[in-house]
Order: sequence, then C-alpha cells, then structure tokens
Amino acid sequence: MNIKRKITTNIAIISANILGGISLSLFGWFLFYGPPLSLNLSLSMSSLVFWNSALCLIFFIQHSLMIRNSFRRIAMTKLPAHFHGWIYTIASALVIFVLVIFWQSSELTILQAGGGWRLLLRGIFMVGAVGIVWSVLSLNSFDAFGTGMLRAHVKQVKTVSSPLAFKGPYKFVRHPIYFFILIMIWSYPDLTLDRLIFNSLFSFWMVLATFWEENDLKEEFGEEYRHYQKMVPMLIPWKLSTWIDN
Repeated sequence: MNIKRKITTNIAIISANILGGISLSLFGWFLFYGPPLSLNLSLSMSSLVFWNSALCLIFFIQHSLMIRNSFRRIAMTKLPAHFHGWIYTIASALVIFVLVIFWQSSELTILQAGGGWRLLLRGIFMVGAVGIVWSVLSLNSFDAFGTGMLRAHVKQVKTVSSPLAFKGPYKFVRHPIYFFILIMIWSYPDLTLDRLIFNSLFSFWMVLATFWEENDLKEEFGEEYRHYQKMVPMLIPWKLSTWIDN
C-alpha cells in the first residue's frame, strides 16, 4: 500500500470513530434525557407529528437500506469493499445529528412517572444499557463504527467471517441488542406526544428490521441459523426452556 492510500484510510478510521462516537453519545443522551440540541420550529401539533415522523422515516430508511447485503452489492460496486462500513457509519452519524437537532418536543404530556416509579424506570433504562454492553461483549466480533475492514486493509491482512454467537444473551434471544433498546426506549418516564411518536415508530421499525436482518443471516449462515431460529426466540426472551437449559 502506498503512503497516500494509507493516510486516506487512517483518516477514514479516525473520522468514523469521532463522528460515530459523538453521534452515539448524542443518541444515548436523547434516549435518557430528551433532545439535547433541538431547534424549536414552533410547529402546530399536527405539523409536529408529521415532522417528527418524517425524521424517524429518514433514520429508518438510511439504517435499513444501507446495511442490507443487497444494497452493498448493487449501490457500492464502485467503492472498495473495505470502505463500505465507513460509508454506513458516516451516513448514520449524519442522520442521527439531523434527528437529534431537529426533533421537536411537545408540551402535551400523556403520562408522567414521579417518585419511586420514576427511579424504577431510570433503573430499568440502566439495565437496558448494561444489557447492550453485555450483548456487544458476547459477540465474537463487533465493529461499531465500520473500521474493522479499514484496519485490516492498512495491515494488509484478510478478514474472515465471524461465527454465530451462542453465548451471553444470545442464548435467550436472537437479537438482544434490539430487545434492550426497546427496554431503554419505553422506560423514559415522561411520555409526551413526541416521545410517544418516537417510541411507537422505533418499536415498529425494530420489529421490521429484525425480520430483514434474519433474511441476511439465513443467507450468510444457512442451515446453522435456521436451527438457531428454532431453538431461541427472535426478539423477546419468552421461551422458558432456554432459561431452564442455561
């Protein structure tokens, strides 16, 4: 690898880590506290519903489309394969920035938890956050910001597909990260109109995204994953036998 390409690749790694880390932190803040940097556009209630729904839709389209194997095969043919993860990370970061900054808060409160209930919900949120960390650590490999292939390219080593994870929370549910995100979303103690829109749309999207991801996993792992599907629930760890056996 020549010096120019090596410098370009290293800049891509640094930019992905910085933008990915900042956007992930902002999104975590959004889930726990609400919008940190939102601009008040003084919208009517109906306009607010439409606006926030559109922001969610932009998020869903970008995250669901760009991560699909079919999209990478068709839309990224002219881009080196080791940059695919970087493109996804940068696009995801920009979309999160747009969502967080332009999200419109509503003064209409539907439900509000106080006292001990509020503390309980905050504790449940933390359980969800710990669950995500547990899920990530249980994976055989986890490339949060799409830099794994870039680093391999710099070191001029080949990357290999990671085997299925059968440990930690993956013994109880096939998509524990989505499950714990759902816990974090619905443990927010102040259910305003805008938060209800966010919670409902994101929950619906995660269910759809799980089915789409299942298709990619069956394509990648074949019969091994089909057997895993029969043994472990998809999104909600309802199957008591998995708990008893483990």
